[in-house]
Amino acid sequence: MMSKKPSAPVSANKDVSHTLPTDKNLLAAIGTIALLHAHLDNALRMTIKDITGLSKDETLDATARQGSRDLRERVRRLAKQRFGESTALVKLDTLLYRAGRATDTRNGILHSVWGTELDGDVMIRREDHSFEPGKSVEELKEFAEELRSIIWEFIYARLDDDGFLSKALK
Repeated sequence: MMSKKPSAPVSANKDVSHTLPTDKNLLAAIGTIALLHAHLDNALRMTIKDITGLSKDETLDATARQGSRDLRERVRRLAKQRFGESTALVKLDTLLYRAGRATDTRNGILHSVWGTELDGDVMIRREDHSFEPGKSVEELKEFAEELRSIIWEFIYARLDDDGFLSKALK
C-alpha cells in the first residue's frame, strides 16, 4: 500500500494531488452542471421534434447516439430547410452559438483533471499540462444559471405562443 498520495509537480514548492476535491458544495455544483447539460441536449432534441413533426419517442430514438455538437448541427440544418434564411433562423443561430459555448465550458469543467494542492487548494490541469486554480463554487453556480437560462430560452422559443420557433412553425 502506498504511504503517500501520488502527485504531479506544479512548481518547486507545490504539488497537486490526484485526489478528488472533498468540498461537497463544489462537487454538488459540478454535478448540477452535468445534469443541466443533459437537459440542454434534451432541449435540442425537442427542438428537432418540433421542427420535424416527429413524435417524442421517434426523435429520442433518432438522436440517441448524437452528442451536443451533432444535435446543434442537426437543429441548424433542419431549421434552415424548414424556415430558409429568416429571422427565426438567425435567432436560433444565436441560441445555438450560446449552447455551443456552454458545452465548451461544461467540457472544460467535466473533462479536466481536478486535484488538490497539498495545502488543500483545488486545482485543474489545463490542456498545456500546467495547473490553474479550479473554479469556485460561486463561479460554477453562475455557470449553472447560464445553462439553465439557455435551456429555458429553447423551451420558451418552442412552446410559448410568442416564442420565435413557435411562431415560425405555425
